[in-house]
Amino acid sequence: LALLDPETGGTETVLAVGAWQGTTGMRLSPGEGIVGMVTLSGQTFVSDDIRGDARLARPELLEGLPAIACVPLKVEDQIVGCMTVGRRDPLSPEEVGLLTGLAEIAGNAIYRARVMATLEARVHQRTQELEAANERLQELDRLKTEFVSNVTHELRTPITNVLLYLDLARRSPSEAKRAHYFDVLKSESLRLGKLIEEVLTLSRLERGAVPMDFEPHPLDALLADVFVGHQARADARGITLNHELDAGLPVVSINRVQMHQVLTNLVANAVAYTPPGGRVQLGTARIGVEGREYIGAVIHNTGAVIPPQDMEHLFERFYRGTVGRESGEPGTGLGLAISKEIVELHHGWIDVESSEQAGTTFTVWLPQAAAE
Repeated sequence: LALLDPETGGTETVLAVGAWQGTTGMRLSPGEGIVGMVTLSGQTFVSDDIRGDARLARPELLEGLPAIACVPLKVEDQIVGCMTVGRRDPLSPEEVGLLTGLAEIAGNAIYRARVMATLEARVHQRTQELEAANERLQELDRLKTEFVSNVTHELRTPITNVLLYLDLARRSPSEAKRAHYFDVLKSESLRLGKLIEEVLTLSRLERGAVPMDFEPHPLDALLADVFVGHQARADARGITLNHELDAGLPVVSINRVQMHQVLTNLVANAVAYTPPGGRVQLGTARIGVEGREYIGAVIHNTGAVIPPQDMEHLFERFYRGTVGRESGEPGTGLGLAISKEIVELHHGWIDVESSEQAGTTFTVWLPQAAAE
C-alpha cells in the first residue's frame, strides 16, 4: 500500500506484507515506477509478467512474483495512493475487480483518516491559540488591576498631604508656619497634577489617541531647546550643564512635541540626580543597524550610579529605583515608562549604561529621516 505525498507528488510505501514486507518505507519520485505511473494516471495496471518491463522501478524487489495488479486509491476524483498485489500466477478479471473494490474502500478510509487528522490538528492549533489569547487577557487584566492599584496608591499620598496641610494651615496662628504649609500644599498640588497628566498620557498612548504627525527635525536643535529650559536649575544646583552641538548630523523624523517631552524627562532626571559639582553633558551620535542609519540623543551625567538590580525595571510603570527613592526628589515612576512608549512609537529605542567609572548615560536612538 503506497500513499501519495501531496506536497512532493512522490509516493511512500506505508504497508507491505508477505514477500514485499521489506519495502515498507520505500519512497519513489513523482511518476517513478509502476506505482508512480498509476498514481499519476489514475488507471489500473495489470501484468501477467512484469519482468523485463522498463517501467519497473525496482525489479530486484519482485521476489519471484511476476504477476502484478496495481490499483489506484481514489476518493471522488482525487487519488490518494495505490494498492499493489503480486503473485506467481496471473490475476483473473474477477480478482482484479475484487481488488478494485478493496481499493475503493481503502481509499475512502484513508481519506477520512486524513481529514480527521487535519481537523484534529486544526482543533489543536485553535485550542492553543485560544489558550494563548486567554493567557494574554488574564495578563492584561492583571496589569490593569495592578495599574489601578498603583494609581490609587500614588494619588492617595498627595491628596492625604493636601488635606493634612490644609488643616494645619487652618489651625496654625503662625504666619511663618502657614507660609510653609502653603508651600507644601503647592508642591503636593503640582505633584498631583503631574501624576494625573502622566496617567492620562499613558492612557492616550495605549489607546493610540496620541497624534503621530512626524516631520523631519534636527535632533541637536531639539536638545538645544531642552538645554535652555534646564540651564537655570542646573546653575542653581551647582551643576555644569553642557551641550556639544553636531550640526552635520542628518535629521530624524519625529513628532516634535512628544520627543521634546522624552528629552525633557531624561535631562530633568540627569539634573535631579547629579550632586552639586557634578556634570551633565548633552550630545548626539550615529550608528548603523541592519543597513539603516540611527541618530542618538545622548544624555550623560556624573554622580549616582543605577544599581544592576534596578536596570531591568527602569521602564516599568511606577517603578522608582534606589537612586530615585534615596534622592528625596519627587517623582511618580511614570516618566521613563512614557518615554519608552513614545520612542518605540517612533521606531526607536532607549539604551542605558551606568557605572562608577563612566557615570550614567541614556541614549535615545531614532531612525534617520528618509530622503525626500
